[in-house]
Amino acid sequence: MARGVGAGILAGLAVSALGFGALSVTFPREVIQEDAATPEEAADVAIAVVPAPIEEAAPVGLPNSPDPVVAPMPLEMGPEIALPAPLLAPAPPAESAPVAAPAEAEAPTAPEITAAPEDAPSADALPQRPTVPARLANAIAFENPEGKPLLSLVLLDLPDQPVSANALAGAPGPLTVVVDARHGNGSARAEALRAAGAEIVVLGALRSEDEARRLAGIEGAVALLQAPSGDAAPVDPAAEKVIRAEGLGILLTNGTAPESLPAIRILRDIDGAGEGADAIRAALDDAALRAERTGAALLLGRLRPETLGVLSEWASDPARGVILAPVSALLPR
Repeated sequence: MARGVGAGILAGLAVSALGFGALSVTFPREVIQEDAATPEEAADVAIAVVPAPIEEAAPVGLPNSPDPVVAPMPLEMGPEIALPAPLLAPAPPAESAPVAAPAEAEAPTAPEITAAPEDAPSADALPQRPTVPARLANAIAFENPEGKPLLSLVLLDLPDQPVSANALAGAPGPLTVVVDARHGNGSARAEALRAAGAEIVVLGALRSEDEARRLAGIEGAVALLQAPSGDAAPVDPAAEKVIRAEGLGILLTNGTAPESLPAIRILRDIDGAGEGADAIRAALDDAALRAERTGAALLLGRLRPETLGVLSEWASDPARGVILAPVSALLPR
């Protein structure tokens, strides 16, 4: 079969050659001469010749004939073809803000520690706020199941006429005793009275930070009593910081206290001028009426047998519309 196909191909080539020769013979020579063109015209004519596709075999020239001079054909541009992205030239940067690269996760850094100035106070020198304010932590137990108005009497301890702590055992209700911090045995006296069941207030001036620290240094107190003076001196700002840090209350006989401090004003002094039993009972009656109107009243007296005796008699009347209370129950929370 391969031989047959080869013979067919050879026969076809022979027929093509005969045909080409026949075509060459049929053209008259004079026509060929008349149409002969100059080399320049031939070049122009050659430009118009469209070359055969590359896939086809190149035409076979005649024997001993010179190669025709063919001018280069102009390149015809086809439709635009999009190139793959990697071959494209980078586009000019847009005028909009550049896109920031994704931020890398930053490792946590330790906080910077700077040295404190040489003149800065140490941590121990600064007043530290207790977890529970002293006016609550040092308060004695108190209950008011009937919700009666509160009447509190704070009694000044007299260093020159001390009353035995055991004398407080027969008191008609919870008492608050004011210890004078200006005497050297203030801390020991406060400890003994507190052991006997009394609530403790410390007496002293509040005009300096040092004085406030000395008063706050007496353990077990719930409040400070500003020492009576002729002028209504306010609490010193430095002393205020100490009092607030300790969580103490303020009892005022005159003057004013900063709004940041839990303060209460004493209504009256019931025995400071040597009043007798009748005057003391009258003062207690007036304070009870005041407490019934306002909810609470605070009196100041002295820790002496006469005052304790009148108080016990007066409080024993069950018809009283008030209840004796420690001063901590009257202080703002």
